[in-house]
Amino acid sequence: MDNAQSLIAPGHTEKHADLCARLRQRQVAEVVQVSDRGSAVQNWLTALISDLSYYLFTWLPRTWWVTLTSLPQLLLDPIGFWTALVFASVTTVVLFATLIFSASWRLSFFQVRWQAISAIADVGLGNFAYPLIFEFDADPQNELIRNAAFKAMSHPDGADAKPSSAEERNFDLEISKILMMISALVYERNVGAYHKAARVAQRVKHQKKQVTCGRDALTQAGSEIGNHLGLADSKIRRVANEWGLNYASISELATNTSPLCGAFWHPDHNFIILAFKGTNPVEFKEWAIDFTFDYTDGRAWLPGFSKVHAGFYNQLFPQDLNHATGAFPYTEIRTAISQIAEEIRITSTSHCDHVNLFVTGHSLGAGLASLFYARAIASPKDFGKTEEGCDRIRVRDAYCFGTPIVGDPDCVSAFNQVCHERDLDRPQALWRVTSRRDAVATLLPDAGDNHMLRHISPLSQLHFAHIGQEVQLSNNINKVYTGPGTLLPTQTPVYVVTHLDGDGEGPNVSLPLIYQLLEYVPVVRRLVAHVPSSYWDRLTKVHAGGPIEYARTH
Repeated sequence: MDNAQSLIAPGHTEKHADLCARLRQRQVAEVVQVSDRGSAVQNWLTALISDLSYYLFTWLPRTWWVTLTSLPQLLLDPIGFWTALVFASVTTVVLFATLIFSASWRLSFFQVRWQAISAIADVGLGNFAYPLIFEFDADPQNELIRNAAFKAMSHPDGADAKPSSAEERNFDLEISKILMMISALVYERNVGAYHKAARVAQRVKHQKKQVTCGRDALTQAGSEIGNHLGLADSKIRRVANEWGLNYASISELATNTSPLCGAFWHPDHNFIILAFKGTNPVEFKEWAIDFTFDYTDGRAWLPGFSKVHAGFYNQLFPQDLNHATGAFPYTEIRTAISQIAEEIRITSTSHCDHVNLFVTGHSLGAGLASLFYARAIASPKDFGKTEEGCDRIRVRDAYCFGTPIVGDPDCVSAFNQVCHERDLDRPQALWRVTSRRDAVATLLPDAGDNHMLRHISPLSQLHFAHIGQEVQLSNNINKVYTGPGTLLPTQTPVYVVTHLDGDGEGPNVSLPLIYQLLEYVPVVRRLVAHVPSSYWDRLTKVHAGGPIEYARTH
């Protein structure tokens, strides 16, 4: 593929300035709605009491009730019971340690020092191991990767884009790198500034003040909230502009804490990237959601799905708006991307009747991205039709990193069916990129992934599974696998493809020495392998070539 046209930098906000202003107004209104929901407006003591209460009176009783009431399965399913018991015990200890760390981190003593370090390094905690991931000037190959990815995402059906077919699947190395960078970038939200916005919004809400006046303006109260939100998202927006992209936060996912859904787009190119932010390393309740395996019935919003992870599902599709926010995240997201798509159709040089949508996320964000993607490919009508009856938005591939389990094997079957329904010659794919050392992606109960273990009781905590096509980044940097839990038959060819000269490796990444040493410490290396910098390091060492091997076991 020829390199894409040179991109105008920084950004193109002048083309979509009105759109960005409207999206900011929507964000302000939503933050007012969710301002009472979460820990952002709590002081240190209140937040500690809230987290401790959740741990003692919600998470522990729920987890151990499910585990101990599985005791009758001891005779019929001893492996499932004992594994669930061990898992409940380990997560109880791990979450308690996380609670202590979270409370300690919020102390002003640590916050003052961390903020000084963060300001000097110009990076958040999630990307502290390798802040150069965002620096295109750090390696000349970065611009080539970006341009190739933009061209492939604008014309994913073109021969140059090397799309998948009915007989084989192609994992696009340049697209995966751009989406990995964006998954890491959304961690750069300034949490302190966002908490200030939430506190102002809470005050405005209780005083019943208006935050908008008419279609195109914010009131004084709305402007104050908007200023804090602008500061919270300034790093994300600045880096996106340097890459030639616009950025807008389009959903707070029914909470005033850390989860976030953001949209990235280029007015001259025919695509939107939807990114879900992952777990805040110091937000206790987000870790608790990751380690909570409550089932809920997902069929209301996910056709064919049965039991899904309640924590992820409720952040996109809240089941009780009276006790939530009044905002419905999935509706907020699809409305915003429909507005962005309409503007792109006007300004894009591609002159297409549709806009291509790509989805990404890391960790908790990958779980949310997976469920959003499952709904989006099953119900493309959610995004409307053009005057000619075509889809306004065409849902393309998703690239998710460090993905946790999201549902049971019935969900996998329903997801696979939808992937094969639309167009066998141009199949959609959710690429689930997994480091084989990653605790979140590989150590959570996922017996539903493995045909040898699917006999385990559907009531067991082990009976969860991943959706999507797994790409395993092994301990051996020269090996890449496609593994269990995929939607493809064993031995289906899966290729890593590149649009650049050579085999697509790069840019050159070297993690700090302390980080490299931690990768050899038992247990710790499992957690280290989950952070975005680790995935970026491994992904840059993947090279294109023949079909990648199939791994029969994790």
